[in-house]
Amino acid sequence: MPRRKRWEDRTCHIDRILPSGEGLAIENENTYHAFGVLPGEDVVLRPVKKKRGILKARTLSVTKASPLRREPRDLHYLSTSPFQIMPETLQHEIKCENVRRLFQEKVGQIPLLPLSIEKSEAAWHYRNKMEFSFSLDEGGNLSLAFHRRGKKYDKDALTTCSLAHAMINECAAVIVRALRQRPCSPDSLKSLVIRYSHCENKCLAILFVKDESFAPFSPMHENLAGWQIRYSIPLSPASVTTSILHVEGRNTLLEQVGNIKLHYGIDSFFQTQPHELGKLIDYLRNNIKPRKKLVDLYAGVGTLGIALADLFQEVICVEFDDKACELAEKNALQNKTNGLCVFSGPSEKQDLETLLKEADMLIVDPPRSGLHPKVIRKILTSKAPYFYYVSCNPITLTQDYSTLQTHYEITGWKLFDFYPQTPHVESVLLMKKKAVEV
Repeated sequence: MPRRKRWEDRTCHIDRILPSGEGLAIENENTYHAFGVLPGEDVVLRPVKKKRGILKARTLSVTKASPLRREPRDLHYLSTSPFQIMPETLQHEIKCENVRRLFQEKVGQIPLLPLSIEKSEAAWHYRNKMEFSFSLDEGGNLSLAFHRRGKKYDKDALTTCSLAHAMINECAAVIVRALRQRPCSPDSLKSLVIRYSHCENKCLAILFVKDESFAPFSPMHENLAGWQIRYSIPLSPASVTTSILHVEGRNTLLEQVGNIKLHYGIDSFFQTQPHELGKLIDYLRNNIKPRKKLVDLYAGVGTLGIALADLFQEVICVEFDDKACELAEKNALQNKTNGLCVFSGPSEKQDLETLLKEADMLIVDPPRSGLHPKVIRKILTSKAPYFYYVSCNPITLTQDYSTLQTHYEITGWKLFDFYPQTPHVESVLLMKKKAVEV
């Protein structure tokens, strides 16, 4: 077996922070990427692997610290939120600059429009969903954990997380205490997923286990409205349901976004910050004139379609998840939404030519992977004069726009800091068909 190459530790100057959250350094014609650094710092890096010509490195020490550097709240911060070491104002600057660079690199030009970022009112304890792993703490007791960044098997044990809503941390602690009373080890457990509703002040939780004969139990917490235990095959690292072993309580939560209330399921996609999502919806509404037909692709439980429905005579929602479609219909009834129709199935497998016919506006909010190529082709052949793209991944957003720009031009763009302390950001791109008046 060939011996693994060893690289020397290197003192480097960090030029800037990449969209991934890693710092970029170039020394002696080598390019280094490392977490836990700030722009302008001098650091000692230890390369651990080479990927596509890039030396991925671990930060050993900081020899010249930025005056903006601050202490992280969590010891495990590199696993979840590497921006904990910098103030929110710097986080905002970095996110805006990275989006501008992505447009320059992938589109060839930066939109000649001002770009701003809407800051989050909650910089800590804002997440309404967390997925924990399991490990042993220093005392050998079962503990919550996160996978260590860049390490396949290493984990960081923890008792609480500064990103999670306080009620999630509280319910998680109760579940861990209950697990400690049972004869189980971290090897028999895969993950714990907990979701929280601000509207109800309630949580739902799923424990994923690797043992199909795992004996059910009931954690006692007044704010835990639903509890499930699911078996997930050990061969896959992902928490995918193979079978459901135990169910208690309900499997949906009710959340308020702006002036609408929405049910979403324990498995449904839903934004991590409902209040901030309301600001994004206000931004969309302020840039929409009443029209006839809206088509909402990747609609989830109907959030955007329902929130904008009063501006249109007809709303078409498309969502691949059957359960989410059922909830979208339920949400439409609850909010007395008229003229809304839900289609179940992947967007790329729909008859988009028919659905987009006579559409005045198209809105998409795709997963991190971006739009399916078939969807892009159908959008380009449609006659929809207005097209608004909401994205949690500016990398795929700019990649998609590099193709869409042949038919659509940008009329506005804005960022929303849904994910403080992380490199992630929510983006909104407002577009109109070329040669169409605003």
